[in-house]
Amino acid sequence: MDMYSATVTVNLPIFRKSKLKPAVNEAKASVNQAEKELEAAKLMIAASVRDNASMAKSAAALMDIYKNGLIPKTPGAWNRRYRGIPPEGPK
Repeated sequence: MDMYSATVTVNLPIFRKSKLKPAVNEAKASVNQAEKELEAAKLMIAASVRDNASMAKSAAALMDIYKNGLIPKTPGAWNRRYRGIPPEGPK
């Protein structure tokens, strides 16, 4: 007498939902966090650009004051006012 036997295995997705839902929530939270970090980086870069532009504008204005105002006037004005020496002209 020969005996034959067969076995069939079927996986039922009974607990699949309970495992997938936390993973989906974690992925959504991760995406949300990445979006917030991107927005923060954009704001930091924009603030840095505004700050650097403001510093460059201030430096340009200060250079203009020195170039056109203080440096050309200093020796001649000082000599005329305190020593009575006329400014040097063409000889």
